[in-house]
Amino acid sequence: MALPARPLPPEVLDQPHIRPHSDSIINFPRRTQSLPFLRRLYRVSQGLVLLLSGTTLLFYAGTVLGEMHWQKQYNYLVKLRQQRLELMATTATLQHHLVQSGGRVAGTVVQTPAQTLFIAPVPLRTPRPVRLPQERSWPVGGY
Repeated sequence: MALPARPLPPEVLDQPHIRPHSDSIINFPRRTQSLPFLRRLYRVSQGLVLLLSGTTLLFYAGTVLGEMHWQKQYNYLVKLRQQRLELMATTATLQHHLVQSGGRVAGTVVQTPAQTLFIAPVPLRTPRPVRLPQERSWPVGGY
């Protein structure tokens, strides 16, 4: 257990500081303006660090939330594609079953000669000659 240090008496504090083995007085340098400037600089740098850290965290959170949204939408797209494939397979199976059983399938028509359309061909056209533009002997633009 350490004992508290005794404060120095006032008469010791009022004496000029003397080097041992010397009669010259050492003058301590006076406070300059650099100490308050350094304090201000330290506070400003602390504020900038906090601001930049907060900004970085906000960007990171935005990136994470964006990725989560994309992942959710991608999973939804994959689910819709799977459902589409399942519906197409089910529809094809049902149509095949109805064709095999002899029933009419929606969208299919039994072909009969009475339902056939005959279209007369268009008469052939004679080709017309194509007029080519005349080529100029001098360069375009006056060069």
